[in-house]
This record gives sequence, C-alpha cells and structure tokens, in this order.
Amino acid sequence: MRRITRGFDPACSPDGLQIAFAASTSDDTEFPSYLFVVNIDGSDEEQLTFGNDIVRLPSWSPDGRVIAFSTAIGIGLVNVITKEVTHPFEYNKPWGTSTPAWSTDIFEITFFANISDSTGNFIVEGLYTSKPDGTNMRKLTGAWDHGPDWSPDGKKIIFIHQESGDSPYFFRIVGTDGAFIRDIDLDLLGLSNPSNPKWSPDGQKILFTADRLVRTFLGEAYRFAVFSVNADGTGLSIIRDAKSDTLGSEYGRFPPLPRGVNFGNVDWCEIK
Repeated sequence: MRRITRGFDPACSPDGLQIAFAASTSDDTEFPSYLFVVNIDGSDEEQLTFGNDIVRLPSWSPDGRVIAFSTAIGIGLVNVITKEVTHPFEYNKPWGTSTPAWSTDIFEITFFANISDSTGNFIVEGLYTSKPDGTNMRKLTGAWDHGPDWSPDGKKIIFIHQESGDSPYFFRIVGTDGAFIRDIDLDLLGLSNPSNPKWSPDGQKILFTADRLVRTFLGEAYRFAVFSVNADGTGLSIIRDAKSDTLGSEYGRFPPLPRGVNFGNVDWCEIK
C-alpha cells in the first residue's frame, strides 16, 4: 500500500493514468472542497475547480476529456484540458441533482434527482439520465435509488436501492431502460450500509464499501471494509478491513492501516 495524495472520492481515469478526487486546500477542514487530478504515481497534481462550493463524487467521461461531479448546487462538468466549468444540471427548483455516472458511450449521464412539492419540501425521486448538456432527461428508476455506475459493456447499471426510508440498503442492477435484472442483498451476507458500487473493468465483479459485523472483546460491532462480489451476487470477498490485515486470498495481504487512518469511497484502476 502506498499513499498517492490527500483527499477523498477517488475516480480513476479511463486510461488508468490519472485519479480525480475531492479535497480541501486547508489542513483544518474538509470544506469547501475542490476537484483535483493527479497522476497515478502522485505527480503533477492540479486543481480544476475553485470558489466556495463543496465538490464530491467525480466521474470521468469515457474519452477522459470531461469530469462530472456533485456540488451543493447540482452536478457540474469540467473540461480537463480547457478547465472550463459548466453546470447544465444546476439546482433550480423543482430539481436537485447529485451522484453522476457517465454511460460508456459518452452520450448520457445517470444521476440521482429529486423534486420539491408546492410547499418547497423535497420529494425523493430516484435515478434519471440525460444528455451531458442537461437535455432529454428521462426517469430510469423510482424513489430511494442513488450512486449509479454503468457496466463496461454499457448494458447494465448498478446502484444503491432502498425500498423505503427505513429499510436496509442493497444493490440493484437494471438495464439501460430501467428494466429489473437482479438484486444483490448484502444484508443476507452480513453487511450493512453498502455504498459506492463500482464495476470491475471486465464487468465480472463489483467493488464496494460496507460495514461488516465483527466480534470483539467488547462485544459485537460493525467495522468499515472494502469488498468485492461477483456480478451475480456470489463470491463475496473482503479486500481490506480498516482495522486489521484480514483480506480475501485472491487479493493478497496488506499491512494494517496506521493508527488514525481510515478509508472511504473506492474505485478500480486499470492501466492500459
């Protein structure tokens, strides 16, 4: 294990040579946060967004030219070459948008959206897709769905699903038209609060983070960890536990994280 840079919400570029991430420019706070890119070896770090916004969850376009990201005012786009920032999905009642994910053909972005009722209260709406300029918006799924990721073959979308506001989270896979394919119920696998599902480059596995139930001398507790699971819901494997060196055999072994160090969202990197 090696440290590349500080920050959170990493997203690997399509060629595997750069990482986009969010970070603060101050050591004292995480906010406001900005979008940065850095080479995979930690060199040539560059800041792409400025101002007082909160930037999270970057997503690269398949050609590596544009990065979509979440902000407090909606989804933004930044051209990696020209550094031009646009907000085609800017928050403007009745819409609010977040958690963008590019389709593999560059022609659509999938994202979480909500609307407000006549009194100004938000109603959770689910996943939508549209062209990158914000036009041709269409509803993909219902209520409590967020955190989408497109499969490498462009035929499926995985996301975090919740039946109601107080029910467990699990992963759902649908076609690009929203047609149901399968659920991956992680609660049955002893995990809770799954997040950040990411397809592997070959489309065979899903990388994600979740809490797992562990037994300590103080009793049972949930511990944050990184996992992979086959796309059909079988073959759950733990990749990295935040507090130990417990790992799935296919990923080898890493030393325990230093005291005070934890991890958050994750992504696959395939260097081409």
